[in-house]
Amino acid sequence: MTLSRAACTLLAASLIATPLAAREIAFRVEARTVHSYEIEICDPEVELIADGDDDTDLDYRITDSTGAVVHEDKGGTDRAAARLVNLKSAGCTAYDLEVTNLGNVFNLMKVTLGAPSGATSDDGRDRRVTFENKRDEAIYFLRWSRGEEPRWGEDRLGDEVIMGGGSWTGTVDDGGNACVYDFKIETASDEVVMRMDVDVCEARRIVID
Repeated sequence: MTLSRAACTLLAASLIATPLAAREIAFRVEARTVHSYEIEICDPEVELIADGDDDTDLDYRITDSTGAVVHEDKGGTDRAAARLVNLKSAGCTAYDLEVTNLGNVFNLMKVTLGAPSGATSDDGRDRRVTFENKRDEAIYFLRWSRGEEPRWGEDRLGDEVIMGGGSWTGTVDDGGNACVYDFKIETASDEVVMRMDVDVCEARRIVID
């Protein structure tokens, strides 16, 4: 398969505000091409999520200004996630995101830059929430996001599941001092349960029934 290299495109992704607000930018990655996007990280640490439209397989490589590879994803999907660090005490650190479309059609890729998962807000409020599964079946996936964010975050359960009648406790926080979140829960039978506009600074439990 022959791949052509597209001209470099500047990804306007300098994140300066604190707390971080997620930014999402969409790109059309043409079939059988290699695209390169320059990223400037101005906050101490940023989580990058690249997510294609599932039409083709995308491979990702992120390099620093010296050309050293800091993240690489050559799996069979079109999604990648990485944390990028600003190595400068003043100014921004530049990275290069190289995307290879291995398919025969274009892929509409979205790049989201935001606060790293597990970031902690500085307002001292307790955001620990217990999710109680009152159903007979297990919960396989749990995702959350602030209401104004365009996309759901990663699955928070990882290798864990919440068995029927069981519970799971986690801290709902993205480092932005927000209290109101939306939740997307997926069960073993692929049913999707939504809990919207939950104030995690006040609510101590969320019941899935």
